[in-house]
Amino acid sequence: MAPAAAFVVSSRIKRIGLLAIALTSLLGFLWLSMTNILGIQDEIRRVWSVDSTRVFQHSRKKASAWERRGEGEIHRWGLPVNGTDHIIFFNAIPKTGCRSVARAAAMLSAHQTSDARLQMSVLPDTILNDEDQIRSLIATYNRPHIVGGHAVFVPFPSTSPVRYVNIMREPLARLVSHYYFIRYGDSAQPGGFLAGDDSSMMTLDECLKNKECRTQHYKTLVPTTISQLCGVGEICRSYSREAMLQAIRNLDHYTMVGLTEEMDTTVLLLEKMFPDIMRGLHGYFARSQNDSMKKFKTSQKTYPSPETVAIIKEDLSWEYELYDEVKKRFIDLKTRVGFQ
Repeated sequence: MAPAAAFVVSSRIKRIGLLAIALTSLLGFLWLSMTNILGIQDEIRRVWSVDSTRVFQHSRKKASAWERRGEGEIHRWGLPVNGTDHIIFFNAIPKTGCRSVARAAAMLSAHQTSDARLQMSVLPDTILNDEDQIRSLIATYNRPHIVGGHAVFVPFPSTSPVRYVNIMREPLARLVSHYYFIRYGDSAQPGGFLAGDDSSMMTLDECLKNKECRTQHYKTLVPTTISQLCGVGEICRSYSREAMLQAIRNLDHYTMVGLTEEMDTTVLLLEKMFPDIMRGLHGYFARSQNDSMKKFKTSQKTYPSPETVAIIKEDLSWEYELYDEVKKRFIDLKTRVGFQ
């Protein structure tokens, strides 16, 4: 073979060899990538399939890690949120009127025609106490968006598009309504949730005189509001004054917290605080208010005796401190924006 021809053949063989090496490396990289992707998918499936007890334990273990990272000072209370590139997190406290507001927001959304149409989602029950899964799921939502659910407070960084809102109710009235709602439900959820339970027909007076009912049913309702607003931190594990004080500190993360006793003003303030997302909300709320009250009103309630009221108010003393702080801020906010 001529020297020139031999050189050409040799060069081609080298190029083929280099191409083969590159192709082998590429195939190896793709194989590793697919393996990693499948592994991540398996992990996602594993995490999302855990039962609620494990989720609760998982969230408490993760809380201290977030505390160590440090959130920094955030003061969002009463600051209007302009634009539509936001997620409104309504971690609703039970029996405060939150479903009536959500219903009005759904009607508002149904009549919006712009590209920035308000979308709505409810967090799955299995993740309501898990800060990592709450953050991960909320991060997938398009904006603007309202996210609902009886979830614990989870801090978001200052750069996050998430803005908190909530509603509080006079503590005694809320607990009485919650107690009987669990037993009898309402027009939207008739029948209650204690079928077959020996205490399902007990009044609050009777429940507080029955050791099993008082421990298993009444005592589990007492911490509800403080537990949700306190969050997943170490001090939130028990019902305490420290948990209540943490809940008060967390109010700075909220754009506003309304009052059930002033629901009309609460909805007007929501419009004021989110002018580009909530404009028109009050009109739909006013139109649907009577029907919502019938739909979501607890089916049957027996007001407790004076003796029982005294016991409940004593048990709710920390919640009353939290409620008074929210009420003070609410009155200041509505005065500042010009509402009488």
